[in-house]
Amino acid sequence: GSGPIKPCPADVPNMGFEAGVDIRFVLDNYDDRPNQTAFVQEQPEMHNRAWLEWTRCLLPNATYAPLAYVRIKDNDFRHVKDGYHAIAEQCWRNFIHAFGKSHMLPPTGTKPAHAYYGGALFAASRVQLRRSPRVAYLRADNLTAGGDGRCHSGELDWASLFAKPAHHEHTAMRDT
Repeated sequence: GSGPIKPCPADVPNMGFEAGVDIRFVLDNYDDRPNQTAFVQEQPEMHNRAWLEWTRCLLPNATYAPLAYVRIKDNDFRHVKDGYHAIAEQCWRNFIHAFGKSHMLPPTGTKPAHAYYGGALFAASRVQLRRSPRVAYLRADNLTAGGDGRCHSGELDWASLFAKPAHHEHTAMRDT
């Protein structure tokens, strides 16, 4: 970039957990990025005590690197507490759609499988972050800090979910 990166403003609401703040940071700095940015949540040492040392090991051409040890592979969203896994699946689908990647979703009625690194600790390059257009980050921001914090409003799109309403009556009526 041509100038210093602006810090994330303190008034960005932490909605969507770390995602809302991270997405807003990318939006605010979309056109002026350093070669690499480390995204670090509060108390990162809970996930990796050596996260800062790991950043010093990044190759200059690295496009993405987790800064946490554990990769979690999940065959559905049942790890989500309190029976909210239908909502979690809907939000997951909404974010994929926001980034224009709906073609990557499993066919309707198929059990979703996903893998991720816990802890919201990662480094991403300017090239990697700009693979998605700014409008995609704007859509994602509207699902988190740029909206009211709900990644989905109204009834869930049960036809697109693996989760079925018969098992989730208590979540079906909630405004997510």
